[in-house]
Amino acid sequence: CTPLVSTCPANVFFPTRTYDAFSPRATLLHQFNSHVSWSASVYRAFRAPSLNELYRGFRQANNQTSANPDLTAEHLTGGETGLAVNGFDRRIQLRGTFFYNQMVNPVATVSCAVPNPSPFCAAPTAGTNEFVRANLGRTSAPGVEVSVVGQVTSRFTLSGGYQYVDAKVVAAPGQPQLLYTWVQQVPHNALTFMAQYSNPSFLSFSIEGDMIGLEYDTNLLPLDRYFVLNAMVSRHLGRGIEVFASAENVFDTTYISTAGTSVSPPQIGLPVAVYCGFRFDFPHR
Repeated sequence: CTPLVSTCPANVFFPTRTYDAFSPRATLLHQFNSHVSWSASVYRAFRAPSLNELYRGFRQANNQTSANPDLTAEHLTGGETGLAVNGFDRRIQLRGTFFYNQMVNPVATVSCAVPNPSPFCAAPTAGTNEFVRANLGRTSAPGVEVSVVGQVTSRFTLSGGYQYVDAKVVAAPGQPQLLYTWVQQVPHNALTFMAQYSNPSFLSFSIEGDMIGLEYDTNLLPLDRYFVLNAMVSRHLGRGIEVFASAENVFDTTYISTAGTSVSPPQIGLPVAVYCGFRFDFPHR
């Protein structure tokens, strides 16, 4: 049904569309010695718009988002270069990478309250914020990523990583309010760490922490920084059977996933959640 309404007046049959895409990648690797190596890559990639983005409108609180069947594929061109260093018989591994990506026609959720709204915007409704999926002109994302892995013992591993990316909209025809703003829901800073112990004959466990920096949602409203800790424990019972239990957001951190407005409350991220279950691997012949 187009636009999003409570009852469907008639079926809409959209025309078939076909795209061709070329996604090459070239990489150079130079091994200075057994401890230090350098690599560089250039690449292209694409992402076709999803069925949700093309055809499914939805409403969340007082925010109504319309689909757009005229969306085209996103195309990314980028490159990266970095050093990898290891020591102490590869018990410590360090890697640093600088990257630059540029995306053409990225799919974003934009406000219908602009001088040139999309023809697929739903009819305005009192007390409702109207949005629509649309292709922007171009975004750029230079950044740096650093990671470290330490093999403390044969069973215990510590790892961590930090990423800084300055993802901004650099061209937005028809959406001047988005020019030079941060790309939606892409934080500039992200820090992760993990501690992992593996002993199949006894117990295996892991603890993972994610610290996410300031970011902006589809309303261009800020989403504050937050920290989430996750944990998992498992045990092999033999014959391909493993039981496990995991907990997400162990400290029950309250964080905002969608900022509120004058007519709608903010959306809260997932609270503490505990899962348990089992896995079964069929034996290999």
